[in-house]
Amino acid sequence: MESQDIKFIETDKFPIDRINEASAREKTIGGMPPIWEMAFWWTRKPLIGARSIIAASILPESVDKSEFLRLVRLDSSASNVPHNSNPVQIPSLKDFFKNAKLLDPFAGFGSIPLEAIRLGVGD
Repeated sequence: MESQDIKFIETDKFPIDRINEASAREKTIGGMPPIWEMAFWWTRKPLIGARSIIAASILPESVDKSEFLRLVRLDSSASNVPHNSNPVQIPSLKDFFKNAKLLDPFAGFGSIPLEAIRLGVGD
């Protein structure tokens, strides 16, 4: 496999722990009746998790980790609820998303297509 084919998600720079922490916070924010949470806890993908996986699957391994964290809003300047904000538009990364295609095999609540649109996939 050539280096240009390796994606950011395949490297040790991919911040899985930070993504898991943000996803867990997003899932516990709640605000819905307990019966709702019982049904949807296992099915709805956290938006920050979907955003991070999509971005890291499209971007090459050469992307700087701090630039990735800024893009998905997991950097130190981000709030505790990064999923409430659109990703940061970074001009040098725009073409990666513009030229990408995304297939959502789950076709559930729309977390994956929503975050793909927010990242500019297929624009």
